[in-house]
Amino acid sequence: MLAQSQKLGVSLEQGLRLSQQMLHSIKLMELPVMELRERIEAEVAANPALDVVEESKEDAPREKPYTDDGDENFFETAIMMPLYANRASSGEDDEKRQFLEGAVSRPESLQDHLLWQFRLQTLNGDVRRIGELLIGNLDEDGFHLVSPAELLPGEDPGKIGAALSVIRALDPQGCATSDYRESLAVQGRLRFGGENGSNAECARSGVEIEMLLPYLGELEKGKFSLVAKLTGIKAERAAFLFTCIKELSPFPGRQYSGGVDSEAGVRFVVPDIEVYRKDGELVIRLNDDEIPALQVNPFFAELKKYKQDDQSTRDFVNENIANAKWFINAVQRRNHTLLRVTRAIVERQKAFFEKGSAHIAPLTRHDIAETLELDDSTISRMASSKYIQTEWGIYGMGHFFSNAITGQGSQGSPFSKTGVKEVIREIIAHSEKHASDSEIARILEERGIKIARRTVAKYRNEL
Repeated sequence: MLAQSQKLGVSLEQGLRLSQQMLHSIKLMELPVMELRERIEAEVAANPALDVVEESKEDAPREKPYTDDGDENFFETAIMMPLYANRASSGEDDEKRQFLEGAVSRPESLQDHLLWQFRLQTLNGDVRRIGELLIGNLDEDGFHLVSPAELLPGEDPGKIGAALSVIRALDPQGCATSDYRESLAVQGRLRFGGENGSNAECARSGVEIEMLLPYLGELEKGKFSLVAKLTGIKAERAAFLFTCIKELSPFPGRQYSGGVDSEAGVRFVVPDIEVYRKDGELVIRLNDDEIPALQVNPFFAELKKYKQDDQSTRDFVNENIANAKWFINAVQRRNHTLLRVTRAIVERQKAFFEKGSAHIAPLTRHDIAETLELDDSTISRMASSKYIQTEWGIYGMGHFFSNAITGQGSQGSPFSKTGVKEVIREIIAHSEKHASDSEIARILEERGIKIARRTVAKYRNEL
């Protein structure tokens, strides 16, 4: 039988706990530029000791050539703008700014855009009334919320059809349809029937495009002969119409579905960093245009100099000033780390920035962490949501991390998986006929890239 007893004891153990400020600092590290801007605005609203000020960007260095000399002062003299500013605005500028900030505005909605055009048309009263009701019945994609017959019971079908014809031809074309297939068919009739083509020709294009829509997967793979057998449309005609379909918008209303800050709206990618060539050298520029300049509120700074009799007032002033200074330093650390990581990536992916996507080299987050003497998790947080503007387009920072084709991290092969995929993409784009996986594997081997046919098929499927 086991004896049970209760005893008090003291034990020592070693551990690490993150303070609230450290957690906030880590969170700032993860934020892309537009979310950082929102975070700054929220902090300014919550802390009266923190100010956003306009700053003269003419006095700040905007860019710094990337060099291979290992200049450790790069980050102190690079493109990160000072977060403190002393510029004073004229009274006229202040009045203008206050007026603009006080003005109420909202982005143009799809309904606004269509109604403005619709009301310019010469139409009879019933068609105009029906058309305005139909426009008000559209969702954010430009499709009917309920069918026109359900929305307008008892109305003349001819007048409904006349209103629909007018709305569908407005910008953006293809709205007031039931789904993306009908929208693409309408756009096909409007855009690819020939500039001076007959109605019959336009109708034929729309009907043929509608026939091809169920076979977009086969068309994407270049199986035009198979599609010709399934639809009765000649392979050459199917290939031509597929190029037409790729120019259309399946959801025409989305560009007007709300502002960038609305939940339903589209949020566009804003790059955090720009890397480009100037005078034969690579230049790294931080996108600080979107990051407000910060300073400690001058009133609070002066108030701190005077001795306050009220302890609660002293505590309030000191706490808010301390928080403001910490936040400013945290933003600076975030930008400083972002520049360091970007510079390390540019060093390892110089061929990509000079020659393009097909020349991306094997690179892992651990490689960058080891180079900068940072933790792997820090690199992962930094790369998770940041974007880099290059001469070849905008890429997520994670795009520059890719294992070698042997699957052994960044070792074992000079070719990365991402780079090989881009080479495969180029081969497919420039091949006169549909290239098989075996043919692509043979072309890759001629270029010194030896991979199996099944690997080509896997990469091709991922593309």
